Amino acid sequence: MNFTIFLDFIENIAMFTVLILFIIIISNKLSIKQPIKNIVFGIFFSILAIFSMHLSIIFTDGVIYDARFIITSFSGFLGGPISGVITIIASSLFRASLGGVGATAGIIGIVLSGAFGIFLNQFKNDTKRDLTYFSIYGILLSIICVSIFFMVPLPKDQMKQLTLQVLSTIPITTIFATIVIGMVIEHENNLRHIIKRIHSEKEQSEFLAYNDKLTGLPNRASVLTNIKKLISEKTSFHIAFMDLDNFKVINDTHGHSIGDEVLVTFANQLTISLTGKNGYCGRIGGDEFVLILIGHTRVECNTFFKTFIKTLQKTFILSKITTRINASIGIAKYPEDAKDISTILKCADIVMYQAKKTYGSSYRFYENEMYENFERKVKIEEYLRTSDFESEFFIHLQPYFVTGNLIPIGFEALLRWKHPILGNVSPSEFIPIAESIGSFASLGRHVIEKSCYSINKLQIAHNRKYNISINTSSCELLSKGYVEFLVDTIRKYNLQNSQVELDISERTITQKNDLIIKKLSMLQHEKFMISLDDFGIGLSALQILKELSFDTVKIGRSFVHLAQDNQIDKQILSGIISTINIFDSKIVAKGIENKEQYENISHNNIDYVQGYYTGYPEDLPSLIIKYNPLNEDLN
Repeated sequence: MNFTIFLDFIENIAMFTVLILFIIIISNKLSIKQPIKNIVFGIFFSILAIFSMHLSIIFTDGVIYDARFIITSFSGFLGGPISGVITIIASSLFRASLGGVGATAGIIGIVLSGAFGIFLNQFKNDTKRDLTYFSIYGILLSIICVSIFFMVPLPKDQMKQLTLQVLSTIPITTIFATIVIGMVIEHENNLRHIIKRIHSEKEQSEFLAYNDKLTGLPNRASVLTNIKKLISEKTSFHIAFMDLDNFKVINDTHGHSIGDEVLVTFANQLTISLTGKNGYCGRIGGDEFVLILIGHTRVECNTFFKTFIKTLQKTFILSKITTRINASIGIAKYPEDAKDISTILKCADIVMYQAKKTYGSSYRFYENEMYENFERKVKIEEYLRTSDFESEFFIHLQPYFVTGNLIPIGFEALLRWKHPILGNVSPSEFIPIAESIGSFASLGRHVIEKSCYSINKLQIAHNRKYNISINTSSCELLSKGYVEFLVDTIRKYNLQNSQVELDISERTITQKNDLIIKKLSMLQHEKFMISLDDFGIGLSALQILKELSFDTVKIGRSFVHLAQDNQIDKQILSGIISTINIFDSKIVAKGIENKEQYENISHNNIDYVQGYYTGYPEDLPSLIIKYNPLNEDLN
């Protein structure tokens, strides 16, 4: 039993003892009627019982501390007023002259009921202990009340009547108190389970405040707190941002349960890798993790991450699949790379995205020029959000030809951006950023509008029919109303659906696979031409050709250059062309830059050619003049 509680209890008993003595003396002096005296003493002992309850129930953050105090409190709380009522009845029968006997009877009854309760629950050690404490309370109160009783001088006949009154109240009070205690004890175990569950939930809530629920690793809040502490202590450390490659594809293909298994498996590998190292790791959200190495040199960190990458190269066996886990890792060091928390986090994030450009698991250390590239990227994002499409963005058209013929059959629309401050910005730089911030869907519609307008003007000027090839991204295909806008624009400029060829990259198809394929099938049904651009850059090219029916397959520059290298490379190119022919798709060779490449390609079964050697991208007025039939060399 808590010693402080015990002292508080004694203090309250002493206070009420003095008050009871005062009431007894005053009531005898004023000749107050007996029933009123009994009621007064019943009320006072009820208040005393309530104070006992107040002392017995301990609140720690609003949670009840121990069930045994509840047992004591309920019994004491009910015992006081019941004893008062019984005393009124007994005093009426025996005409007793002292109201304090009612309170005494109640206390004695509670003590006896406590003892009886111990007997009934002798096989329950916890209950026996609880009731023992309760009986000690009762005995203490009995001693005080008996002492008060003997302090008041009474005649012998009154003593006899008093004794009879006490004896008359004991059985009823004992029975009632025993029933109450028994009912409380019956639910004691349930109360203990409830309290234990509350404590468990509280501990779990405190754990989840600083730890990730899925992996058990420290969460973002915990990681940031630890980083702030390291910086405040001027402790040198390396921080690594990690992002799982193609995790979204795993989620979409195999479901979130498998995705969760991948996250847990990666978290376990991180934890194992830190064994014996001064550092810690955490999950900051989604498929992003953080690892911190404290007091290590760059050479030591390089060795650590090289070993960690090797552990990811094995095949992991999950519940339904076996897979490899690839991660892109960006590493920055405090204080060399940055001196505050926001900058060091930004540096690690920047270099992580640089690492993602390498296929498969890889890591890179931060370098100063990366921050400059990041700042430019931020500026491009800002200007893309506020740019005027009509005045800043325009298209150039690059012709493509039937192999062996220099009369163009169509043009590819190439988007260009000339910003008033940044100047000419490369499409390879701004297009991925536009896609990442959600601007490319509207920018793509601007390209469709300008492309159809330009082809319409060329056809009118040359009195010829041309095709137009337009690069199309996943965000465009999945944007609301894309097909309707495309059809309306074609009709607006008097073109046919079959004249429009939509260039799709492998990366576009592998994103949100089912939705993309469904939209492409819809477009083909509407007689649009669908081409696979830069065939062979990714690893899934042959699988894509097998799953989708492409009207055209465009071979990228890397394969075209094979045509002028050694005999083995030429055989590889020939094999690729033969493979594409199996699927009955037309073939376009892109990136032809010189006569040798053109002649070598011409000897293969290539349908169309495109590149700087055959024709540069140019604006509409230049193309109208250059390919005007009146200027063609009839020889």
